[in-house]
Amino acid sequence: MPSVQPLVLSFSSREKGRRCKVAPLAFRWGKSRGEGPSRSGLAAFFIALFLAAILGAIAASAQPTFPPLTGRIVDNAGLLTPADRAELENELRALEAKSSDQVVVYTTNSLQGYPIEDYGYQLGRAWGIGQKGTNNGVILIVAPNERKVRIEVGRGLVPAALKAVDRGGTVVCAGIHMSDIPTFPYETLWGERMVRSVANLTREDGNAFLRLAPQVGVRTEVQPYPLLGANEALADLRAGRVRGAAVLVPGAA
Repeated sequence: MPSVQPLVLSFSSREKGRRCKVAPLAFRWGKSRGEGPSRSGLAAFFIALFLAAILGAIAASAQPTFPPLTGRIVDNAGLLTPADRAELENELRALEAKSSDQVVVYTTNSLQGYPIEDYGYQLGRAWGIGQKGTNNGVILIVAPNERKVRIEVGRGLVPAALKAVDRGGTVVCAGIHMSDIPTFPYETLWGERMVRSVANLTREDGNAFLRLAPQVGVRTEVQPYPLLGANEALADLRAGRVRGAAVLVPGAA
C-alpha cells in the first residue's frame, strides 16, 4: 500500500488589535501505483505556497510602522520648540540617572488607524523601553490629529509605584490587557498597601474624584452645551475649539 502523508500549512496573524486565523490548508502527498507525485498533489502544493505568501504579505502590511528610536524624545509631530526639547531631555536624563526608569516622549501625526491602546502596546514591544530584566520603561504617546494621549507603562513600574505610595495607599491598574507583574518583596506591600485593578469607572468613582480634586489642587475647565447641541459640541471638538471638557447638560437652553 503506498505511503500517503498529509501536508498541512497554517497561517495566523494579528490585524489591528484582533487576532485572526486562517484555516489550515491540507492535501495528500504520496505515490500512487508506483508513480511520482500526483498532479492534484503538485497543484495543491503550489496553491498552498502561493496563498501562504499572499497571507504573509497581508499580515506584514497590517502591522503599524514605527520610526527608529533616536533618543528620549521622538517629536515626529513637531510639537516641541528646541528650548522645550532640551529642557525635557535634561529632566528625563536626570530621572533615569536617579531611578534607572527610562521615559520616552513620542509625538506622531497618525496612529495609522489603530486604537491608541494597541498602537502603544506594539510600539513598546518594538522599541523595548526600560532596563533589561526590570521592564521599567514609560512611553508618553501624543497624537494631536486624533486628539489622543496615552502613557504606556512597563510592568516593572508596579512595584516601584507601591514603594512610592504612603502606607495604606493603593496602586490601581486600569489596563484591559497587562503583562505579568514581576515578583517583589513583601516589604514593598507591607503597611496595608494594595494593588488592584479597575475594569470600569462608576458614578461614585467620579463623585469621589470631584470631592478630592479641590483638595489636591486639580483645576478643571468645562464648556457646557445643551443636550440638543450635541452636534455643535462634536463640531467644536473636531475643530479644536473646546477648552477643557465639553459637557452635555439636559434641559439647558
